[in-house]
Amino acid sequence: MSLELFSNFLQALVAVAVAIWATRVAIGEKTVAYTLAAGMLDTMALGILYWLTYQFMTDMTPQVFYVADVSWLAAYLFLLALELYLTVPEVKKKRHFAMYIPIPIGIGLTLYFCQWGMCYSTFPIWGC
Repeated sequence: MSLELFSNFLQALVAVAVAIWATRVAIGEKTVAYTLAAGMLDTMALGILYWLTYQFMTDMTPQVFYVADVSWLAAYLFLLALELYLTVPEVKKKRHFAMYIPIPIGIGLTLYFCQWGMCYSTFPIWGC
């Protein structure tokens, strides 16, 4: 088992666990916000599972893989719908500090991947 396959397996395991948990919470709460969040996590988990299945069966990583990309784009559409829903004035009053946690993580990962990741092969003009 290669390191990439093991890493993708762990990602799929966590994504499925979080998707199941979010779906159970959405069923219990019966609100639009939880349903949209569960839809986003479910489609993201399905995309990761499909990617892992393809990688496991062919023992290679494809350069372009449309099925997983479509499911990930659907997940981002759920996330966009959730963001638009949360801008409603009644919901805006209930902002939680945890919603700001992904910002420094995203900035840190962007800097990390620009310095040591795939930046040279993907964006050679930037000169990361």
